[in-house]
Amino acid sequence: IISDFILGSGLTQYSLNIMNSGKFKNTEFIPVSISGRQDMLDKLYPLRESYCISAVNKSVFKHVTDWWNVSKKFKGTNTVVYFNISATWNFIPLIIVRLRGLNTIIIHAHSDYYSKTPKTKIGLFVLNCLNGLGKKVFFDFGQYHFACSEKAAKWVFPINANENNQVKILKNAIQTEKFQYNEKARQKMRTLLELEKTDIVIGHVGGYMIRKNQELLIKTVACLIEEKIPVKLVLIGDGALKEHYEQLIDDLHIEDSVFLIPTNNEINEWYNAMDIFAFPSITEGLGMAFVEAQTNGLTSVISPSIVDEAICLNNVHVAKDFSVVNWVRKFKMVINKGFTREKNSREKVIKSGYDLSTLLEFYQSIGW
Repeated sequence: IISDFILGSGLTQYSLNIMNSGKFKNTEFIPVSISGRQDMLDKLYPLRESYCISAVNKSVFKHVTDWWNVSKKFKGTNTVVYFNISATWNFIPLIIVRLRGLNTIIIHAHSDYYSKTPKTKIGLFVLNCLNGLGKKVFFDFGQYHFACSEKAAKWVFPINANENNQVKILKNAIQTEKFQYNEKARQKMRTLLELEKTDIVIGHVGGYMIRKNQELLIKTVACLIEEKIPVKLVLIGDGALKEHYEQLIDDLHIEDSVFLIPTNNEINEWYNAMDIFAFPSITEGLGMAFVEAQTNGLTSVISPSIVDEAICLNNVHVAKDFSVVNWVRKFKMVINKGFTREKNSREKVIKSGYDLSTLLEFYQSIGW
C-alpha cells in the first residue's frame, strides 16, 4: 500500500483503516511511504515489513533508485501494488514497478488538486503538462481505477475513462462507531480546555497547509470575538503553517480563545467537545474529517469546494465563498438559529455509504 504515511493525513488514515481492519486473513499489507518519512511506520509497525521512498522533490535520483530497489524485492511474486494518489505528475514509480513485472496495479484518487503548487507560472505550467501526461499513464498502467469522489475521478483520470464508467467511486469510509457522540467524553475534553458552559466551540481537523485554509477560520473567529460572541476555536492538526498561525493568533490578540492541538489518537473524543464543525478547504477530494464530524452529529459550516456527495446530514451549511465577511455572517446565522446535534447521525452516515464495513466488503469481493 503506497501512501504518504504522515500523521493527520486523510490519505494515511484511509490506508490505515484498511490495513488495521483485520478482515483480510490471506493478505499481507506492506506499507510504502512516499513522503520520505519513516517515523510513523516505525512507531505503528515496528515489527512489520515496510519501506520508505525518498521524496521526489528532495532528490529525483534517490527517489528513482529507492523505487528500483524496493520493487526488485517483489519481482516474480503475485504482489498487488496499490497507489493512493492526489495527482498524477509523478508517474516514475508506475513505470518502474511495471518494468519489474508487477502488473496488478490499483490506482486510487484521493484529491481534486495538487497538495502543493509551484510559486511561478512557468513551474505551474510544467506541472500541469506532467500531470496531463500522467493521467494517461496512470490509467493505462492500472488494472483497477478508484476515486473517493466524482471530482477526484475527473482530476486524476482521463475524461473518456469517466464518461465510459471505467472509474469506480469508493468512498473514504470510517469506523463510524468510533465517532458517535459521547456526553462523558464531551465533559472530559471541555474540562481539559477549561471551557465555560456558555463557550461555543468551533472545531476543525486538518493538516496546516494552504489548501486547508485554517487562516480563514482564525480571522473569522477574531471578528466574532470582536462582536462579543463567546466562541472558542479548536484546530487539530500539524504542518508547515503552524508557526504562521501562531503568529497570526498573537497579532489578532485571540491567543486565549484559540487552541492548537497536535494530531493525536483521541481525535474522535475531541469532536464531542465541539459545537460547530468548520471545513473551509479551498480544494478537497472528499474530506474524511467532515464525514467523521457528521457521524458525531455536529452542525457544520463548509466551503463551496466540498463535494455534494460528502454531505450526509441536514444540519450542514455551505458558505457561498471564502471571504471572512461571509463566513462571519454564516456563523452568526448558525449560532442564532441553534446548533443542536442531529439525531441518528451515524445511521445517516452509514446509509450514505461511509461505513468501513461497506468498503471492506468490496475489497473482499475482488479477492482480498
